[in-house]
Amino acid sequence: MSLCTLQAHLSRSAPCPRHTTAPSAAKGALSAGTDRTRAGTSDLIRLHGSLWMIKCFDECAHGARPWPDERVPLPDAVPHCPHCGGYARPAVVWFGESLDAADVDRASEATACEVFLTVGTSAVVYPAAGFARRAQSLGAFTAEINLEPTPASSFVDLSVLCAAEDVLPRLDQLLA
Repeated sequence: MSLCTLQAHLSRSAPCPRHTTAPSAAKGALSAGTDRTRAGTSDLIRLHGSLWMIKCFDECAHGARPWPDERVPLPDAVPHCPHCGGYARPAVVWFGESLDAADVDRASEATACEVFLTVGTSAVVYPAAGFARRAQSLGAFTAEINLEPTPASSFVDLSVLCAAEDVLPRLDQLLA
């Protein structure tokens, strides 16, 4: 599937309910996915980037920093860097690439909180899989919301085995 096709599909799709319903008391969010930004979450830390941001494939001096591009469809089958004319690519982390160190640092800093929710994750891919344990070690109440048990289930303070789109709206009502 091409980037143009994927962006066109996503632009016609509504964000998943679990992405649009975050407890109103939430101060920020950390995402290991790439589609949560369209759900309207503020102060979102995107560990794996965003399909709605692109950057220079060759990382030219001006194009290494991602820029937003939500045009659908893109005017060219393969977008180009406006700085050097080379190809542009989605500003996402592909297999074999490293996460942005600044994003990992921000995510680690976000674990210094009172309540840390881990929602809909396998809890096996690091560094994201380690954030719940770090939050707990810093004194946070930790809760997991997932359809099935994960490695985090054995140490979080509360494990709720249920669909996030069912639990998060109810949690928001309780906190309101």
